[in-house]
Amino acid sequence: MVDYTRIDGALMDRLAKIAKLNLTEEESVSYAQQLKDILEVFKVLDEVDTKDVRPSFQPTKIENIWREDLAEAHEWSPLESTRHSENLYFKGPKIV
Repeated sequence: MVDYTRIDGALMDRLAKIAKLNLTEEESVSYAQQLKDILEVFKVLDEVDTKDVRPSFQPTKIENIWREDLAEAHEWSPLESTRHSENLYFKGPKIV
């Protein structure tokens, strides 16, 4: 088991290998510091007392917003933008 309280080069190498990333030494050091900062925030969140708090599986109310389905006239002719048309059809090459 990996000790996630100790972020070092070996852990960063392992994470980079799992993620299939080729990190430079500078990137590895930078990402290690960022990962330490993120884990520190999670440590603070772990200390919050949530004993009497109900879980919120959906933070916003789920409801359908219905609208009346009305047909609208649509003015569009696909044949306007081509010179390959004949009698309201697209004209293609002859296949013999």
